[in-house]
Amino acid sequence: MSILNANIKTEQIGSYKCEILFDENNKDYRYYLEIELNTNSEKSSLIVIMLNPSYTGINQKIDMTVQNVISIARLLNKTEVIVLNLYAIVNPDSSKALSYFKEDKYNEKNLQVIDEVLNENISDVLVAWGKPKNEKIKKQAEKIFKKVRSRAYTFCKNTKEYPLHPKNFNKTRCVNCAGRIYKLHHFKFPKTVK
Repeated sequence: MSILNANIKTEQIGSYKCEILFDENNKDYRYYLEIELNTNSEKSSLIVIMLNPSYTGINQKIDMTVQNVISIARLLNKTEVIVLNLYAIVNPDSSKALSYFKEDKYNEKNLQVIDEVLNENISDVLVAWGKPKNEKIKKQAEKIFKKVRSRAYTFCKNTKEYPLHPKNFNKTRCVNCAGRIYKLHHFKFPKTVK
């Protein structure tokens, strides 16, 4: 694996240091993104598991989804965000990325990195992958959910009871949560996962 340290910027929320973990032979696979928000406080991480990675960090910019994740972390007084994904294919269009998803060495490595991060951190986990778009992704979500069940939270659920993806986050009011803002809600996977 290859580690890239970068500064990422946006006009709306500032500039941040980040660490990105890629596949050493193929930069189309990102396994891990860590964003440092505040170095002046005691370390408090927010682990976020989303669907698939964007180009955030590669081009030194932050996409809207990661901006929203940073906003959520700041509202919760976190000092860093660790972003993981159900699958590691970098593409801002999840439908296109999904078409490439398969059980292969990249997926195995992604699951290994997720295990390592979850075992090293006792932080709460914000599940934010949205509604799985096919059966393979749903199984991947269920597999990961089993590992974080006791500490899995969502900021909001979509209408199908799946965790809302951060691109749809509105920090002033979440209509699906009947106005409960700035709180994490314990998440239970639809149709019980054994």
